[in-house]
Amino acid sequence: MDNGARCALIPIENKRHFLEVSADIVERVDPVFYGDPVVAARKAIGMKRSCAPVCTASST
Repeated sequence: MDNGARCALIPIENKRHFLEVSADIVERVDPVFYGDPVVAARKAIGMKRSCAPVCTASST
């Protein structure tokens, strides 16, 4: 978040742990869950584009 992150790729296996994240962080970051590393890579590539289907990530 300090670097401007707006999305977080989270393995679907960790979805229940996301409920333990503080409300302050949940309000600022959109979780993007994935079940397969290939899907995660595709989502990450999509986030770097200006017209990302899931959410937009700021460039670093």
